[in-house]
Amino acid sequence: MRHRHGWGFTLVELLVVIAIIGVLVALLLPAVQAAREAARRTQCGNNLRQCGLAILNYESSKSHLPPAGYKNAVPGTAHTGHPMGVSLHGLILPYVEQQSVGDELKEVQLYQFVPSESVRIPMFLCPSAEKESVTWDPDTFYLQHYHPVLGAMGPNLWTGNGIYPRVRGEGTDFHYGYYAVTGATIFDQPQGFKDIVDGSTNTFVLGEMSWEGAVPLDSLWARSTSGGSGSTFSYCCRNLRYGIEALRADRTNEKNNASFGSPHPGVCHFLMADGSLQLFSRETDLKILQAHATRDDGEVSGNED
Repeated sequence: MRHRHGWGFTLVELLVVIAIIGVLVALLLPAVQAAREAARRTQCGNNLRQCGLAILNYESSKSHLPPAGYKNAVPGTAHTGHPMGVSLHGLILPYVEQQSVGDELKEVQLYQFVPSESVRIPMFLCPSAEKESVTWDPDTFYLQHYHPVLGAMGPNLWTGNGIYPRVRGEGTDFHYGYYAVTGATIFDQPQGFKDIVDGSTNTFVLGEMSWEGAVPLDSLWARSTSGGSGSTFSYCCRNLRYGIEALRADRTNEKNNASFGSPHPGVCHFLMADGSLQLFSRETDLKILQAHATRDDGEVSGNED
């Protein structure tokens, strides 16, 4: 009689094959994740570059740079000719093909939530960030991850004595900070390129604020100062008082001094006043960051990747 011989894998062979596949997956998965993160980091940088182009177009149109944001007027007071309580992000909307959304902000008082804040503006969001919106049923409101840099805060590490000057808003105890300035300037005072004495290539305009330590801050993209003293809300802008990712957002009474940072491994994006993009490592000396966060103090330094 003829005997039929079956062909197949033994249990040992099957286990070896599974083990080999597991090793290959373990080797390939980090590479795939790294490639995806590299793509997200590139997109994040492109978002900031688009913001920079919009800021430059705003300056060409208005003959001054957009302020970090406008303070909220007292309810019932006369309209001052600009969107009340709106952030830099709201001001540049006409220059990023969002004219209709920008028009909705012109006649509103941003003390209450407005429909525009439920519009997702991708270029204001880091694609690697873990949080891009907040929800209060039934509405969702979108955040922004690229904060105007108000300027250096705390001890002046360049002179070795003294501190950077504090500026308070008119008629209030709120600290509005600076817009890359060392002299006395109120929060919403426009600045021009002539005021950037240290050079537009060396001066921060926007910094990335999308790292995990930024949570639970809720900085809605449309508004500037409204809600800034709340339990989770923050101003649209950020003082540079600490190094990159040195101070978490949940530090009591220092939400608006919380550190810039990003989810991109090892680096954080900053947009310069000339529209260029620079990456700074988490280990960058605070002294270097101070130099870039002031526009007229004479400290000029290159970036430290």
